[in-house]
Amino acid sequence: MRNLFSAHPVAELGTLDDKELMVKIQQDSDHHAFEVIYMRYRKDVMSYVSYLIFDKNKVEEITHDVFIKAFRFKNKYDHSFKFKTWLYTLARNTSIDIMRKNQDLRFDDLFGDAERDISDVEDPQEGPEDQVINKSESELVMQAMEKIPADQREVLSLMALSELSYKEIHEITGKSVANIKVLVHRGKKALAEQLKKMGEEV
Repeated sequence: MRNLFSAHPVAELGTLDDKELMVKIQQDSDHHAFEVIYMRYRKDVMSYVSYLIFDKNKVEEITHDVFIKAFRFKNKYDHSFKFKTWLYTLARNTSIDIMRKNQDLRFDDLFGDAERDISDVEDPQEGPEDQVINKSESELVMQAMEKIPADQREVLSLMALSELSYKEIHEITGKSVANIKVLVHRGKKALAEQLKKMGEEV
């Protein structure tokens, strides 16, 4: 990806926020400003995609495509929205496109539109399952994440890894806030159960 940009210093642009950088990118196709965006978010996007698709080569391919699209479709970015939300939406849509073209890769219920029963769920609070997850090594968490439903995995990655709000996750996924709360609640429980099983197998 870096070979798309010149090697000139971009440190002075690093002080600008995302929206200020996008103004430069939209108005002048400023590659230096976009390099700052790329360096700022590459790891975050790759992390998000890696929790959707457990194929390292595909993760790298998708991450690359996301930033190509972000530059190509720069004028579609609406400054009334948080840039990170827009970028993650691109990442999600790109992942879905790849999955639809590659039937060998599972993307089961990630983009299903059925709402979950929310009658038994309040706002997620930290509970015993959080303690199990927090005490587990990241490699074990990654392995356990692969075993839980894709829609639960997605919202957990967005909330825990990317620190996005319910509203922002709603904007990215299209799922209602109520449904997201359910998925977080159930995802934590499912993840803790998987970690417990893996611990017992060791």
